[in-house]
Amino acid sequence: MKQKDRIKELLEKHYIYRKSDYKLMARIWNDDIKKLHGYQNMTAKTFLDLLFHNKLTKWETATRHRRDLQRNNPELRDKDTYEFKKIRTTEHWGDFSQSVIIDAMLTATFEVIFHISPTKEVAMTQIMAAMSNFSDIEES
Repeated sequence: MKQKDRIKELLEKHYIYRKSDYKLMARIWNDDIKKLHGYQNMTAKTFLDLLFHNKLTKWETATRHRRDLQRNNPELRDKDTYEFKKIRTTEHWGDFSQSVIIDAMLTATFEVIFHISPTKEVAMTQIMAAMSNFSDIEES
């Protein structure tokens, strides 16, 4: 299934993904991980390695598809979110800085880690270990 078709199906079947890119990306990455790796021995470092080596769906690609689908299919929009973003975009261009995008990506990443970890403590341990080892990841 093409990425855009996959996102359209999620938007059609699950209203919650119309409102939040974080939740949409957490679901997409969850599906990617399940397909690529399964959940056996999944750690935060393994997740970050998959993300670093472009094995997971790119945030920008998925959200671009979501925006395009919602632009062309108003029934796939959340009306309140759409109106709020319309007002916010026209009034506050500065809110869409690179730091906001990075924050959104990290938030979605952490949501996935918390989802695949058995406890909150394990998730935090994995995140801290991954962050301390992140500089060890070599570029391909």
